[in-house]
Amino acid sequence: MIILSFLLGIINAYMLAEQGICADLPKPTLSVNPPFSVFLAREEIILTCGCQCPVTRAHYYRNKGPDHVFYSDAKDGFCQPSRILDAQQSREGNYTCSCLNNDNRIWITSEMSKPIQISIRDQPLAAKISMVPSSAAVSIGGQVKVHCQGEIRSNGGTFTLHRRRTDSPVQTLKVSGTNRAAIFTIDIQNERSGGIYFCRYRTEILGRILCSPISEDAEITVQVTEQKGTGTAFPLIAVLGCAAAIILAIFVAVTVFLFARRRKTKRLNIERCTASASGMANQQDGDLVGVNQSGSSNPEMNGLYSEVLENDNEEITYASLNMEALSRNKAASTSAPGANLPAEKKPSELAKSEHEDVTYAPMRFDSGKPQ
Repeated sequence: MIILSFLLGIINAYMLAEQGICADLPKPTLSVNPPFSVFLAREEIILTCGCQCPVTRAHYYRNKGPDHVFYSDAKDGFCQPSRILDAQQSREGNYTCSCLNNDNRIWITSEMSKPIQISIRDQPLAAKISMVPSSAAVSIGGQVKVHCQGEIRSNGGTFTLHRRRTDSPVQTLKVSGTNRAAIFTIDIQNERSGGIYFCRYRTEILGRILCSPISEDAEITVQVTEQKGTGTAFPLIAVLGCAAAIILAIFVAVTVFLFARRRKTKRLNIERCTASASGMANQQDGDLVGVNQSGSSNPEMNGLYSEVLENDNEEITYASLNMEALSRNKAASTSAPGANLPAEKKPSELAKSEHEDVTYAPMRFDSGKPQ
C-alpha cells in the first residue's frame, strides 16, 4: 500500500512538470478598470492580473480557450502585469489569466484566475434598485430608503427616481465620478406615497451624455391602520359642524337686524327732537296775535279771541300763550307707568285751565292815533 501511494505521487509530479504548473505560484486575481461590466465601443479597458512575486509574465484567455489571446510582461519589481484593450464587439466574452515565472529557463505557470465578463453595448448598463426595508409594508409616517446603482463614468452623472404613471422624476441626485450610487429618501405621508418606483442614470461617455435603461420595479406598500369608531365619528363631526354653522349664521343675522333697527330708532328720535325744538322756538319767538280790522280773518281758528267795538275808538285784545302754564299742565297730565288715569275735569275747571294758558291784554286806540 505504501509502495502504491509513492508511485502515484511520482506520476503526479511528473505530470505537473510536463504541464509547467507549479503549486508554489498562487492563483491570481483578474480585475478590470474601470470596474464596469458593460463598455461602449472604443472605450478603454485595462485588464490586470494580480500575481504574486516572483513573476515574469501574465497570459490572458477568453472564453476558457486553450491558447492565450495576448500576454503582458511584468516590469521589474511590479508583480501585477496589465494589458490595455480598446473595446470592440469582437473582444466581448469571459476572461481569465495566469501568472508565469521563468526559473532557469523553465517556465512555471500558476492556476487560472476566476473569470470576469466583459460586455460591449451601445448604451450603459441598466440601473439597479433596492429598498430598505425591502418587503414589509410601511406605515404612514415612516420612511423608505431607495438605493440606485449605476456605472457612472469619471465625469460624474445624475440619478433620477421615478414613479409609475408620472411623467417627471420624483427625486434627482447628482453624483461625482467616484460615487456610483445614490440613496433616495421617501417620506410616507399618505397612501399616495406608495406605488411602483424605478430609477435610471445619465453619464458622459466619450464626450456624449447617455441615459441608461430603467431599472427593475420596486414596490412600496403603505399600511393604513383604521381606528375604531372612525366610520361614525366623521358623520357626527360633520353634523355638529353644520349645526354650529347654522347657529352662527342665525346669531349674525339677528345681531345685524338689531343693530340696524337700533340705528334707525336713534335716527328717528334725533329727527323728532330736532323738530320739537324748532317748533318750541317758533312758539316762543312769535306770540299769536288776533286782529279784527276788516272782518276777513277768523281769530277763533288760530285759538285767539278779540273784541271789536262799534264806535270810532277801536280796541284790540292781545292774547299770548302762557308757556309756563302749558308745561305745568302737560307734566300734570303725564302719569307714571302703572299709575291711575286722572279724573275727568268739569267744564268750569276745563275753562279755567284754558284761560290760565292764555294771557289777555286789551289795547284801545282811536282811528287815528293809538292811545
